Amino acid sequence: MSGVPAKGRTTDPVITTRQLTRRYGRRVGVESVDLDISEGEIFGFLGPNGAGKTTTIRLLLGFLRPSAGQACIFGWDCWRQSDRVKSAVGYVPGDLRLY
Repeated sequence: MSGVPAKGRTTDPVITTRQLTRRYGRRVGVESVDLDISEGEIFGFLGPNGAGKTTTIRLLLGFLRPSAGQACIFGWDCWRQSDRVKSAVGYVPGDLRLY
C-alpha cells in the first residue's frame, strides 16, 4: 500500500475515541479506550462477557454519556450530536426482543 487514499476516500478516521471512559459508581464499564478506525477498515470488537463491548457501542451511539473522554463518528461528537450519528449508523442489539 502506498499510503495514498483511493479516489473519494479520506485519510481521516470515521470512528475516533480518545480516553473514552464510562463508570457506574465505583465500577468501571470501559476505561481509556483509544480507537481510530478509517473508512473501509474491517474492525472486530471481541472480548469476554463484561469486557465493555456493549458499553462502548452504546457510548458510540450516544445511548450513554461518557464519564470521561470523547467519541466521534464522521466527525460528530457521539454524545452532543447523537441525533446525527443515529441517523447515519445502523445498529441491531444482540438482545433485541420483538413481540
